[in-house]
Amino acid sequence: MYKMKKSVVKYRKEEDEWTIKVDLPKEWANEMGIKPNAKDVMLSFDGEKIIIEKASKRRLGKWRKKI
Repeated sequence: MYKMKKSVVKYRKEEDEWTIKVDLPKEWANEMGIKPNAKDVMLSFDGEKIIIEKASKRRLGKWRKKI
């Protein structure tokens, strides 16, 4: 099921850099299995959309090797 929610982007300056944060609905995080002890996510960007996926240990391991 497709869900949509309006949110506000929050900017915070830390020394010479900006941190950007967006709040996600807790219900969505729960449905994705994101919890305080399993909070790694994968972010991807196609030039127009940001996609957030729960990171599996296998995918996270491959990603960490790339950086």
